[in-house]
Amino acid sequence: MKYCKITLALVLIIMCSSCATLLSGEGNTIYFSSSPENAKIFVNGEHVGSTNQDIRLKNRMKKKEVEIVKEGYETERIELETSFDKVSLLNIIGLYGFIVDWAAGSLVKYDSVYYDIDLKPTITASDSLNVNNLSLAK
Repeated sequence: MKYCKITLALVLIIMCSSCATLLSGEGNTIYFSSSPENAKIFVNGEHVGSTNQDIRLKNRMKKKEVEIVKEGYETERIELETSFDKVSLLNIIGLYGFIVDWAAGSLVKYDSVYYDIDLKPTITASDSLNVNNLSLAK
């Protein structure tokens, strides 16, 4: 009977551990919208897709820098902000759950899951010359 209680306690601890990984998952789906559409999305230098679609990103403790790139437009840079995922507090039972959640990156979650980016057209040398010529003509 004593071994049965110990086994049951161990099973409960394992079942209740790593709650953030089980309940929140290892990542977030983030929607990037841009005007104009179909700009390339790079996360820490790696191409992960295009705007106006969902991008699945794994949660990690380290910072993620997102670049939105479209030819003829200035590159927009965004640093994704994260915060502590309160679901991981359910690991109060044991250290094992915190270690699993930490290794999976589930201790944090992204603060925003929607980004709307207005890209600005780049000014070329010929555009600059045209503007200067207009001001000189007056």
